[in-house]
Amino acid sequence: MHISVLFWIATALVIVGQVMILRSTVRAIRGSPSASARRAIEWAYAVVPVIVLAVVLVSTWHASRDRAAQVQQGAAVYLP
Repeated sequence: MHISVLFWIATALVIVGQVMILRSTVRAIRGSPSASARRAIEWAYAVVPVIVLAVVLVSTWHASRDRAAQVQQGAAVYLP
């Protein structure tokens, strides 16, 4: 299986998981009569990992694309 297919499958699974986490966080925040400061902290604990994972996925995609381009250029040099 091509590596980009695996990357996109993994990305889709990460997105589904993060959406479910955010959904449950929203439900918990709505259901609790806690202070707004606590709600902000709970939301931050849910959103910060989403942002970090997005940065990691984008940088991984760029690195894999760059590596694939290098491999293709290297292969083209060695072809007769």
